[in-house]
Order: sequence, then structure tokens, then C-alpha cells
Amino acid sequence: MTHLLDIAAILRGIAVFLAGTLVVFVPASFLLFPRTRSEGFAALSVEVLLIFVPVLAGYVTALRASQRPVFNGTLAGAVGTLLLLAVLMLWLQTYVPTGAFAVLIGSILASVGAAAGGYVRSRRGA
Repeated sequence: MTHLLDIAAILRGIAVFLAGTLVVFVPASFLLFPRTRSEGFAALSVEVLLIFVPVLAGYVTALRASQRPVFNGTLAGAVGTLLLLAVLMLWLQTYVPTGAFAVLIGSILASVGAAAGGYVRSRRGA
């Protein structure tokens, strides 16, 4: 019997997603704390760096998944994006109207990373 979900790989991908988000947000909070002229540049840098977080999560999940690496990687990126949105909504005490769009974009980026991870895994012969 084949399993669609590799829970260990998905949890590892979600952990990579959350750790990557923290790695981007913590230094950014120190950069944005003093209101300076470079605030716009720092905010743009954070947004650009956050693009790579779901890609990395999907890649790591696909490398570790026993079967269906692209599916598992996409799922890890989508769940990571949902968790991030839930935390932001609780923290900001408001509804994020572009939440569904963000989950869609996060899932697409995670599937790109998962496809790359699946390709690397197939080339290694794993």
C-alpha cells in the first residue's frame, strides 16, 4: 500500500518554512525599528527574501519524501503559508483579505521548490 503523505517530510518542510520566516523577520524587525529613510528598501528586501522561504521548504520536503515529492513539498509550503497567515492575523488582530491569494502564491512557489527537489533526488538515484 502506498501512502500519499509523508508526514515526517511534511513536518520537516513546515519547520524549514517557519525557521526561514523567523530568519527573515527577526533581523528585519531590527532594521525597521528605527524609522529611517531606508525603511522602504528594508521592507522590499524582506518581501524578496520571503519569496525564497516556500521554495526552500518545498525543496527540503521533496528531498526527504519517500513518495510523491512534488505533492508533499507543495503541501508543506501551503501549510506553512497558512500557519504564517494565522499568526499574522492573531498578531495584527485583523483579517488579511489577500490571505487566499498568499496561500496560492506560497503553494506555487513551494511546488517549484518541490519540483527542483524531486529532480535533484531523481538524479541522485534515491
